[in-house]
Amino acid sequence: MDGKHSVAHGSPFPLGEIDLVHPLGLNAKVQALAYLLRMDEDPAFAAFCEKLVSLEVQICENAGHFRKNDNGAFIYDDTKFGGGFGCQVGPDQEYTKHGKPVVPYHAMGHGYSIACSLFSSDITFLGDRATLNTILCGAATRKEA
Repeated sequence: MDGKHSVAHGSPFPLGEIDLVHPLGLNAKVQALAYLLRMDEDPAFAAFCEKLVSLEVQICENAGHFRKNDNGAFIYDDTKFGGGFGCQVGPDQEYTKHGKPVVPYHAMGHGYSIACSLFSSDITFLGDRATLNTILCGAATRKEA
């Protein structure tokens, strides 16, 4: 760790561009595990995810939360699990807040990519298959992962 990111956040990655050089955050690993466990326990959910992969659908999260403090109400954009605040359908949006770029971590999207890398179809849109395979330590099934 370089001190700029907590263990939970890891390094920010655009969707489909996880690498082995930068640390993957705990949030993304937990999301991958949650997807894997749900797929293992619910064959219908696994089949649904496999169909989404065959259609090249990337699951991710975009979230904003209303908060209040002494200065009033504001929207907190949740970049730790998602990114692209305000984006309902389509690619990430680049935007600034207080003059600084907002950096999404995409934990949910990366967890989905990692879990779905076990499907046999061509998944280049989820990222480099060898990298995703390395993250799963060569696991070939959900139980192994």
